[in-house]
Amino acid sequence: MVSKIDMLGSPNFIRGVYDGRNGPELVKKGSGNIQNLFEAYFDAQGLTHEPTPFNGRSDYGPFIEKGISAGGLAAGAEEIKTVEQQAKFGGSSFVALDSCYHRACDGLANINPAAIESLSKAAASVLWTLAMEADLRGFLEQ
Repeated sequence: MVSKIDMLGSPNFIRGVYDGRNGPELVKKGSGNIQNLFEAYFDAQGLTHEPTPFNGRSDYGPFIEKGISAGGLAAGAEEIKTVEQQAKFGGSSFVALDSCYHRACDGLANINPAAIESLSKAAASVLWTLAMEADLRGFLEQ
């Protein structure tokens, strides 16, 4: 199992949960189960979230290609925030989620503390749940 926690402090953030239920067939069940945990956490906290593409574009790609379930969160990178996302998460539409993505301006001055807090707490909760799972292999393969 791979957990990908990516770009948690994007200034114009979204709460993106990797869409494992629509991932590659080899990992769809386990990755979907991880997605369910993240969504349940956010729902319990009353926090808006949305699925984000689970297409192997990031570090987890080689793992899912080999049938290793993965899941995680992303606050966003160079993609442009939509009007719908702005209504759900605040911030500014028609602006990059992180205009400093892979640029020299990407540093501590370029973070959103609220995004880091909500996404980090979700990550910690889900990782704890997975760590305490009596049959993790079964959970990821069911």
